[in-house]
Amino acid sequence: MMRTVSTLCSAASCLAIAGVACAADESELHAWLDRTMELESGGDHIAVGDGGRSRGAYQIQRATWQRYSRRPWATAAHESAESRRVCRLVLLDCARSCRRAGRPATFANVRYFYRHGGF
Repeated sequence: MMRTVSTLCSAASCLAIAGVACAADESELHAWLDRTMELESGGDHIAVGDGGRSRGAYQIQRATWQRYSRRPWATAAHESAESRRVCRLVLLDCARSCRRAGRPATFANVRYFYRHGGF
C-alpha cells in the first residue's frame, strides 16, 4: 500500500502544512525521519559531510538550517532534538514540493527533493 503525506495530519501538523498532502500519520513521519537519518549519516549526530557543508545526523546544510532554525548551525545541527525538528520541517516542505510537482508524497519522492533541493 502506497502511503502519502496526505493523511498525516494532527490538528497542529495540518495548520503547519495547510493544504499539503501529508504522511499517513505522525508515526509514518517519524519513520521517514529515522530512515533519512540512517541514509544520511548512519545515525551519527556528530557527522560532518560534503567537505564540511553538511552537519549532523540529517546532514543539513547551513542555508537550509538557517531557513528553519535560529540556533547556530555549526553546533546545534549536531543536537538530536533540534536537528530532528529541522529535518521534520524540511521533509514537510519537500512533501509540499511533491504536491506542486504533481507527484505523490511518498518517501522516495520526498527524499528526492530532500537530496536535490527545490523545497
